[in-house]
Amino acid sequence: MIGAAYGRDFADVGAGFILGGVTGAAIRFGEDDDTSGELWVGVRLRHQGLVIGDLAIAPALTAGLSAVAGVTKIERAREIYYDGDASFLGFIGVELSFRLRQAPNFELVYQLHHRSGAGGTFGNMGEGSNANTVGVRYRF
Repeated sequence: MIGAAYGRDFADVGAGFILGGVTGAAIRFGEDDDTSGELWVGVRLRHQGLVIGDLAIAPALTAGLSAVAGVTKIERAREIYYDGDASFLGFIGVELSFRLRQAPNFELVYQLHHRSGAGGTFGNMGEGSNANTVGVRYRF
């Protein structure tokens, strides 16, 4: 998966937590999969981070919706199993970001990008797929 996302913070909710929103787009591909597109949008709760020396480590959780132009092989197998449709599912993104005090606007980000039917709520699916992603974030 190669993609880009845009996030915006809306409110400081206290205790170092920030509420915001995220939208993104990606191209999905794999050894056994056709190339397809994905769009997602969600609400994100992130923490400003734990500072250890010059390094800040910040967790975040995004919950929202994901739509794809074509499903992956694992999603197709799950469509058959659940008799569902994986083209529009829920989305959960669990992430950790790392930034240096010397470059506070740049972060290295790891996210588990999980598409889910939320127990049949979306597309009559129990689950969709996961993608482990790594990226760079610039805050402005």
